[in-house]
Amino acid sequence: DNVSCPDGLCVTTAIANYTNQADPANKLGDTARAEAILFLTHYIGDITQPLHNCGKLRGGNGELKTSKFALHFIWDQFLIEADVLDNYGNSFPNYIQAIIKDITCGAYKDEAVSWLSCKTDSGLVVSTVCPIEWSQEGNGFNCGSVWDNVGSIDPLGQTDDLYSNGYYAVNKEVARKQLAKAGLRLAFALNTL
Repeated sequence: DNVSCPDGLCVTTAIANYTNQADPANKLGDTARAEAILFLTHYIGDITQPLHNCGKLRGGNGELKTSKFALHFIWDQFLIEADVLDNYGNSFPNYIQAIIKDITCGAYKDEAVSWLSCKTDSGLVVSTVCPIEWSQEGNGFNCGSVWDNVGSIDPLGQTDDLYSNGYYAVNKEVARKQLAKAGLRLAFALNTL
């Protein structure tokens, strides 16, 4: 609708557009398809991050900040980088391998299949690409994780320490799981294309 996606310019329509552009049946040149895949990669990552589905305080880039971080940055980067540093020896390859293991035979194994199915037909060439459903799912974390726990972040800058104020501990697994969903969904879409 025009409220949540003004003039059709939002992440859900971008995913639909670039999925269709990446489809070989559209007979676009290699350069155009490669560009479409780059954008598709970016937007599938974005849509799983809760604040990309929220207009409140400009998706966390508005007034609410610690003295160091905008809330949007905390979700886009800090939670993941801190998890990599704290739990994976500051190694992104170790982090990625752990996520793959969780998807294939670990903590996410039983639910990972559900991440690849659409409840309704998306109308896209890749039937497992469901941007509206993914957006609604990501948005669901805004109240339950992002904003409900924001009281632990002191907007007056009394503490920049996202560890001691509890925000990191409460939200790191949400960020990690959402990243796992994005990676699996992207891999499946690319393999289908």
